[in-house]
Order: sequence, then structure tokens, then C-alpha cells
Amino acid sequence: GWLMTVGYALAIVCSIVLIYCGYRFFNATTSEQLFWGVCFIISVQVQVTTKLWIYMQTNRIYLSKELRLLASQKQQ
Repeated sequence: GWLMTVGYALAIVCSIVLIYCGYRFFNATTSEQLFWGVCFIISVQVQVTTKLWIYMQTNRIYLSKELRLLASQKQQ
């Protein structure tokens, strides 16, 4: 419920930060490129981790529904 909504909101925010850091990296001066490059790499890692968490939660919910369905069929 609400935790998945927070996860999706975090993924959207990470996408915006990722695009912003990528834009700033390619338009930065030579002295600023290192900073924006590191910010870009960190934002990629945060986004990948967030999406992986969302996929894991979705898989957990799906598996628990299937297990409940199998348990109810076995009892009948």
C-alpha cells in the first residue's frame, strides 16, 4: 500500500535527479565535471537500488498471494 507508493515516488524523484545530474555533467566546465559525474553515478546506483526493491516487493506480494491460493485449494 503506502510503502509501495513511497517507493514509486522515490523512483520518480531519483529519475529527475538522474536526468538533472546528467544534464549538468555534459554542460559543466572541466573543473565541475568530476563533481557532476560522481553525482550522476550515485544517482544511478540509488535508482537501480530503488527499482530493485520495488521489483522484490512486487514479487513477494505475488508469491504470498499464490501461496495463500494454494493453501486454500489444499484445504478444500
